[in-house]
Amino acid sequence: MTEPTTQLRPHRQLRLLAGQDAILDGQIPRPTVGQVGVFWLLFEEVPADPHDPTLSTIDADAEPLAPPQLEPAVDAPATMPRSWVWRILLRGDGWSATWYSLRPATGRVRLTGRLVGDFAYATTGSVRGRVLTAQTLDEATSAGRHEPGILADLDLDDVPPPPIRPSIIPRAISAAGRMLWAADEQLPLIVRVDLDHPAEVRTLVLPAPIAPQPGRTPWRLHADLEGCWIVGWYGIFRAADTAAVQRLDDHPVSASAAHMGTLLTCTSDKTATRISLWHPDGREPRHDDTTVPAGTISAVTAYDDGFRILMRRRDTWPITTFVVAVNFHGHITLGPPLGEVDDYAVLTAEPAAVIDLRGTIRTLHPDLHTEPPTRWPLPGLSGGTVGTVGTVGTHIWIEHHDPDRDLHDDRKYWLLSLTDPTGQVIARTEIHTPEPDVTIDSYGTVWITDGTITALHTPTGTLPPPLALAELLDHHQPHPPQTR
Repeated sequence: MTEPTTQLRPHRQLRLLAGQDAILDGQIPRPTVGQVGVFWLLFEEVPADPHDPTLSTIDADAEPLAPPQLEPAVDAPATMPRSWVWRILLRGDGWSATWYSLRPATGRVRLTGRLVGDFAYATTGSVRGRVLTAQTLDEATSAGRHEPGILADLDLDDVPPPPIRPSIIPRAISAAGRMLWAADEQLPLIVRVDLDHPAEVRTLVLPAPIAPQPGRTPWRLHADLEGCWIVGWYGIFRAADTAAVQRLDDHPVSASAAHMGTLLTCTSDKTATRISLWHPDGREPRHDDTTVPAGTISAVTAYDDGFRILMRRRDTWPITTFVVAVNFHGHITLGPPLGEVDDYAVLTAEPAAVIDLRGTIRTLHPDLHTEPPTRWPLPGLSGGTVGTVGTVGTHIWIEHHDPDRDLHDDRKYWLLSLTDPTGQVIARTEIHTPEPDVTIDSYGTVWITDGTITALHTPTGTLPPPLALAELLDHHQPHPPQTR
């Protein structure tokens, strides 16, 4: 029987502004009265304004998350004002939010501002509640005070218990032959499964942290016939085919690719981009720390003679894009500026080209010069916002919004399109994760992650059934996973 004091206790409530961009991107649900939702939360400190309904005064415990950083970043125009920003986690009663503060704070605080439902990558805070009210605030209603969105009041107590987490939620995958490796989206858990005998599952646990939030990709996998490279936020690991694992480096990796067992990694800081080659036989890595300027890595692709890297320089304005070639002996060649290239671009090996998602292609020559851009068709994609892009085999994959989506369709989904080198779509499917991964096995079957692992395309036209990795682990893994 429930105690009388519990029955009379008022439910906790919270007001938030669900940002329009985060809703459209599928990062948070569209607040709908009566539905339960999980929202990534940011806090914005704003002076009190009786005419702004998005504001409230909150009490929370402030915990510093990282040292202060000078914002905006160094690649911003010099005319933009810069200031120190402290990233602080606010813990309230039943909620948490990240606060990018212009002043340091810690301990119990009382603040006035707005809680914003935002993108997962921007915050480690969240809230779960049932929507009590939902009011659309467009640009006219916001009067320039905040971004458009939906103002919602949540009941934090009228919610069912959250579902039990599966034993693995695959986020990164890579296949070599008929062996497929998968990494969990948060846990340092790696699984190797034989696609011809799925019950033969091997697991290993990396000596690495648990990623702080779901929906991201802390690891990238590069499988070969002898094992798998595991790289990302927490360094570089090499897993043997026997499932034994060795940590080789603890520096975070910005981008990576592998070819015939040789791994290329890119690690960036404010002054340079370190490019390293790693070998499965344990030879010392070869790298060059000085000749490659600091930059953002847009794409990395393996070629027969080494690797190509598409980079954006951060120390010039306007930002310039260029290609870097790295051969298997560690020799590095910088190509000339390419002109304007879209943020979402890929490098293809066959044919050698730079393709950006504005619909242009530049043929890439061995000396890293390119032909003038020409039209690259994107059938069925025009008008859809692009999220993630990549290459797999000779195919290009593009995760994007549905350009034909009905405005009243509240489902959380994206489309994943697979094209050939000419831009012709050969497969397309709905997905429900904003950061999928894609791989191809020796049969030519293209696999994707979407909570589970499913086949998107196969040369025979007959797709194999989804690979329910959590069920395989639960039913065919009698012992605790291996760790070293």
